[in-house]
Amino acid sequence: MDRLGAGGMGVVYLARSLWGRKYAVKLIRSEHAADPEFRTRFRREVAAARRVSGAFTAPVVDADPDGDPPWLATLYVPGPSLAQRVETSGCIQDGRELAIFAGQLAEALRAIHREGLVHRDLKPGNILIAEDGPRVIDFGITRAVTDSRRITKSGASLGTPPFMAPEQFREGADGLEVTAASDVFALGAVVAYAAMGHSPFEGGPGEGSDPLIVAYRVVYEEPRLDGLPPELAALVTSCLEKDPAGRPTLETVECMAATAAGTPPDQATVEFLLPQRDRTPTVLDFTGRIAPGGVHDSIGKRPEILHGLSTVAAPSRVGSRDGAAPELGALDGSRAPRRRRRRWIAAAAVAVAAVGAGIGVWGAFLRDRPSADSEAKEDRKKPAAPWEINLAHIGVANAIQSEFRCTGAADKDLLCTLGEAILKVNSANGTVRWRIDQRTSAESEFVGMAEFDGAVYAQAHKTARHQSDGIVAVDLVTGHVKRRYAVPKPSGPLVVTDSGVLVRSGSKELRLLNAQSPRTLARWEVDSGEIEEVASNGKKVLVTASGRDDWGDWHMEETNSSLGTHLMMAFAEGEEAPRPPLSPIGNGTDTYYFAGGTNGMGHKEVYRSAPDGNGTGMDFWRRTPLNPATDMPMAASDDFVFAPSTDGTITAIDCRRDRVAWRKDSGAHGISEVTAKDGKLFLSDAQGRLHTLDALTGRHLSTGAPHRGSMDADSQHYAPPPVVAGKYVYVVTQGNTLYRTPLPTGN
Repeated sequence: MDRLGAGGMGVVYLARSLWGRKYAVKLIRSEHAADPEFRTRFRREVAAARRVSGAFTAPVVDADPDGDPPWLATLYVPGPSLAQRVETSGCIQDGRELAIFAGQLAEALRAIHREGLVHRDLKPGNILIAEDGPRVIDFGITRAVTDSRRITKSGASLGTPPFMAPEQFREGADGLEVTAASDVFALGAVVAYAAMGHSPFEGGPGEGSDPLIVAYRVVYEEPRLDGLPPELAALVTSCLEKDPAGRPTLETVECMAATAAGTPPDQATVEFLLPQRDRTPTVLDFTGRIAPGGVHDSIGKRPEILHGLSTVAAPSRVGSRDGAAPELGALDGSRAPRRRRRRWIAAAAVAVAAVGAGIGVWGAFLRDRPSADSEAKEDRKKPAAPWEINLAHIGVANAIQSEFRCTGAADKDLLCTLGEAILKVNSANGTVRWRIDQRTSAESEFVGMAEFDGAVYAQAHKTARHQSDGIVAVDLVTGHVKRRYAVPKPSGPLVVTDSGVLVRSGSKELRLLNAQSPRTLARWEVDSGEIEEVASNGKKVLVTASGRDDWGDWHMEETNSSLGTHLMMAFAEGEEAPRPPLSPIGNGTDTYYFAGGTNGMGHKEVYRSAPDGNGTGMDFWRRTPLNPATDMPMAASDDFVFAPSTDGTITAIDCRRDRVAWRKDSGAHGISEVTAKDGKLFLSDAQGRLHTLDALTGRHLSTGAPHRGSMDADSQHYAPPPVVAGKYVYVVTQGNTLYRTPLPTGN
């Protein structure tokens, strides 16, 4: 029917079947067809493309890699490339529309990655805009993820510099390799291009785009994102992380895109991508160079019939006004695109020359890179990106009902519990680094988790090989089991001291686990009764025990952290003595805080215990009543205890004076548990907004943006406390999402 254009590998024709179905047929140039190495690569391209299917990719319908010339046919996609769309109709500035586009690209790449492939050259010219959404094309330089063989010659870098990931320029150096994360980087660059009209590593209009300078920027400089809609900033910035391990998964990208879009998109919303004029037919040129007017090329011969697909000869010359063909890959023969293409062609020529000389152009250009120490220092200076993930994507169906909660790990990641499972979550993007599932026996209780000296301690998972009860120490980085401790009938929670990790064994004994070997360092038993609660301030350990004899209802004992010295024993006597159950809240240097006075409506008292005081019995305790009582967990910091209530009020107790310091409405409807850190309180509400209050006065400091997530808030449950780690706050929402946001700076 027509010749649609040409690219680096051949000419593309529009064809139709005997029954009127339209296809794009690419015929390979004779010089490539004569190259056995190219034939090998093209054969793999065809095999890869046949396996890929998805809503936003285009299927291969037929091909003959061994033909003369080789050829490939795909379904015809009527619509311009993203590059054409931006050039003719301008950038996409609507945040919701751009978010939908980003989510659709992520879905397309997931279809590619499902087959074990990496695209390696995602760019605006390789994305066609159809009425029902974009189509990702060009699998010409994909590589099987599991295939370690290199077809390209040493030193050659395949891709388009403004949309290549840093590891593509340094592939093979420092153990770097191209993986699915490289496509995530390209996705971020493409979304930025759609919003700004140029890659975040290219200069703006008039600044030029020298490929070697662009390459340096990609590897070492931060992206330029001026003009990017703010709702896409977190998504794009996280995709453009230099470290592949720090980039989000495509599932996370889709969740972030859905959050930015506000509501689930439907097919009708993608029409914004199409220019408001006659739509120019475009073709799947698997080199990614798409020209609506076509480029004159002589291929030697063109069969009239290809496996039932008929073609019609096209005019010999189309393109520029003077009849001359535009530069290879130019969109309309205009000068600006030609100048840019000349740079890529020149760079390609340099690369070929460098390969012939036994070096890589990118390696030669970038070999004088900063030292590892300076790179690490620069990394510490970089602002990390906010993000938000749908917890369902990491196996959390309902975070609130399943009591999903996180704490900060020593390496700045998150350690989260979900029932009897423990997940290590990458703080840079919300992906799961590892997961372990614990299985308790009928004789033991769930012990929770504790982190100490580079390991996470948890309930041993019973297997055919390891049937006994016990505790495991899991490597914090890898999630692999480092040590197993035989502990009969372990129960929790685990308690961290300066000397190691404490675990209960049975009802009367504490054991101190060795952090260097799978053995018990020390054991300690209560003098009477059964252990109720265990608390530690690091140097000392306080135990409350129930009484079963003439010692009274209950008592408390204190020992040092190594369990080697019994420090004191005190008895709870008289009407004013606290009664179990007591729940540990936190501690000061030599002070412990407990919630007590349970009356069926929650805790109505806060107790302060100072065992180093003089005297016996109740001289060790001070009581502050709560009015109203609270059924929510409390938090302690700097000699204050903070008691949130489900009505949104917070009561602050000054434990130095044993009195209520303030009681105020937090302004949070559907209040979460609270975190006290550095003189501030952090909490969230039913809409996922982060609130900060001054811990000393209760003054409201800031309220963040809503994060409603993917499900309605549950009025019968409350969210866990936010996690404050470094310069960021991590929030689990009622809508079943987890997000990171910068630490509020309001005073």
